[in-house]
Amino acid sequence: MSRTWVRRKAPGEFPKHTIELLQTFAAQSVLVIQNDADLQGSVGTRRRSLHQRGALLMGSAIAARTITNLLGLILRHGL
Repeated sequence: MSRTWVRRKAPGEFPKHTIELLQTFAAQSVLVIQNDADLQGSVGTRRRSLHQRGALLMGSAIAARTITNLLGLILRHGL
């Protein structure tokens, strides 16, 4: 989180160009916040997808190892 301070030496209204610059800065800040939120959502979705794929691969690896072990037993003991 950040904030912007705008000061002036004499009391009164800010010049029009200063107000326009601050409005542009504020609009750009909103875009940054929205883009970051979108990115975080995409990262979370991708992370969940990768986690699910990892769990599936882990299950497949365990099943393959179990089958390999069973085949080894069968071949060794002639079952």
